[in-house]
Amino acid sequence: MTLTGAVSACAAFACVFISKAVMHYPHFHSSHAIAGFVTLFMLVVTPVTGALVVSGANGLRSAHRMLGRITSLALVLTVLSGIMRMVQISRR
Repeated sequence: MTLTGAVSACAAFACVFISKAVMHYPHFHSSHAIAGFVTLFMLVVTPVTGALVVSGANGLRSAHRMLGRITSLALVLTVLSGIMRMVQISRR
C-alpha cells in the first residue's frame, strides 16, 4: 500500500514536471510546488527507512515512525497550499 502511494506520487510529479517543461512554465516558484517537492522526498525516504526496519535495523524504528508523521503533515500542508493556490487563481 505504501509503495503504491509513493509510486503514484512520483508519477504525478513526473507528469507535472514534464507538462511545465513542455509549456515553458517555471518550476518550483510557488509554496505548493516547494511543499510538493519536500513531500515527494519524504514519501521516498519514509518507505526506505521502513524497509530497513523490516530487514533488521530496529534502531531506525522510532525514526521511521517520526518520518511517517512528518510526511503525513507535509502531505496535508501540500494539499492545503494547492487548494489555496487554486482559490487564488480562480479569483483573478
